[in-house]
Amino acid sequence: MAGDLLLEVEGNRKKAGELEEAIINKVGAEVKISNNTATIHVLDIDAAITKSQVEDVLGNLLPGDRQDLEIKSMRPTRDGNQIATVQVSRANANMLVKLGRVKIDWVSCRIRERITIIRCYKCLEFGHASRVCQGLDRSNLCLNCNQPGHKAKDCQEAHYPGCARD
Repeated sequence: MAGDLLLEVEGNRKKAGELEEAIINKVGAEVKISNNTATIHVLDIDAAITKSQVEDVLGNLLPGDRQDLEIKSMRPTRDGNQIATVQVSRANANMLVKLGRVKIDWVSCRIRERITIIRCYKCLEFGHASRVCQGLDRSNLCLNCNQPGHKAKDCQEAHYPGCARD
């Protein structure tokens, strides 16, 4: 889009919100706030550990304030431990992933970045979403065999030859 402007704001979302409000009031332009965050998983957390304990440990590792640290969920695993899904700034996520492990109570917990792969459910290609798709509409085709009339969960056919699973 011609005339678009990208501004990076140091600090938290509150500062970005203040800038958004000022731009709207002064110029009347459309403003879109995009956060530069990443999601990481903290694995092997003991079942007795609470969300606040994980937040304290991770917060002590991060430089500056903890305002960009948000624990989205903690859920149990089959082996009786827990996994925490944490959202932090991209820089802090890189730093935590580089550490590789963090000690929470008596347990050394692994840290991994969550990788999200975008897939278009219109053309079935990767790398974009259906709302911006300009490809062929293949939404009625099976993801397994590339034939119409059924879904992949009901598919009895062989895999499509172009599939990476072959």
